[in-house]
Amino acid sequence: MSEKEKYCLIVKTGDSELRAIQNLSSESLSKTLPIVELTRGRARNIGTKELPQYAYPYDSKIKRIKEIFGGHRVALDVTSDVGLSSQEIDDLFNYEGGYKKWIELVRELRGAGLTLIPSILINNADENLEENVKSQIYALSSEFPEVMYRCSLESESFEYIDDVRLISECLSDENVLWVVLDCGWVPPASYGDPARICIERIKKIKEIAGDKKIKIVVCATTFPNNVSEIGDDVSDTIDLREIDLYEIVKGEHAEVIYGDYASINPIRNDQIRMTRGWIPRIDVALEREIYYYRERRGSREYSEVYTSVAKKVILDKRFSSVVESWGIHQIRNCAYGGAPSASPSFWISVRMNSHIEQQIHRLGLRDEQ
Repeated sequence: MSEKEKYCLIVKTGDSELRAIQNLSSESLSKTLPIVELTRGRARNIGTKELPQYAYPYDSKIKRIKEIFGGHRVALDVTSDVGLSSQEIDDLFNYEGGYKKWIELVRELRGAGLTLIPSILINNADENLEENVKSQIYALSSEFPEVMYRCSLESESFEYIDDVRLISECLSDENVLWVVLDCGWVPPASYGDPARICIERIKKIKEIAGDKKIKIVVCATTFPNNVSEIGDDVSDTIDLREIDLYEIVKGEHAEVIYGDYASINPIRNDQIRMTRGWIPRIDVALEREIYYYRERRGSREYSEVYTSVAKKVILDKRFSSVVESWGIHQIRNCAYGGAPSASPSFWISVRMNSHIEQQIHRLGLRDEQ
């Protein structure tokens, strides 16, 4: 990632997210630093029909990561979201042997052709925390020029201070430490509060890191988990206040890199059963906002409703300003009668894909080499 590239995005390994990334051009992907958050795989019954026993192996996720990100720089982290975790995911936080299982996994991915920035995992349940974390840092930093520390704004202030100090002490002068300040989902009306917390934390982090090579990213999203709770029934516009949050921080720390969740709310609702169906909706990402149209299905087929919604979307005068992308192409195809999918998951991919392209354009990265 060159000094000119200023866009990081947190990407969970769900089908919607990976589909959106997979349909970026290689050029567009190279303008970003994806921070991939490994989540559990699909349930697999390893027992019997009478006595089922479910496992959630992530091998299929690893396979897709290799396919999508091969030849590109990518940071890799492990989810701490209980709803997206499993025993297999939890095993990566096993601190025995200095996080041996985690180190083995990132070595495997590096061997598959990924330019990897591994996250430093910290399990606070470890009675020998400092010893095992140090062992992990020494192992990772000896094999990977860059490592990452992801810090939730919800964590206690002393935790990130202790963590950054410990990590900095273990890194050589040649290593680069990426510090990701993860704001998660932020209520749009109160984006100033996390911005101020970030400003103070960045100041302290720079003091602790001293002369070490460090890059700091601020990631957030204000996109809602449920549009129905805040938007109008037929059409509305959602402002991307994460950009405003970042700009406040940048006003105090000009070197900070912009990051977001690529329009995906980190609070998942994948498991909600839509027993009554859903209201077809198509979102269009612009530089600083997302607008949408939707229609209730009634007695029509879902594909027919999506085509009707897509026609409204492209007739909106704002549509002429969009940056071309795979996602925008899907909307046009749908409007012309070729609905590519009637799945909400697919249309999440469409929004995410076009959002990434819009942010690359907004940040002035398109023509940079």
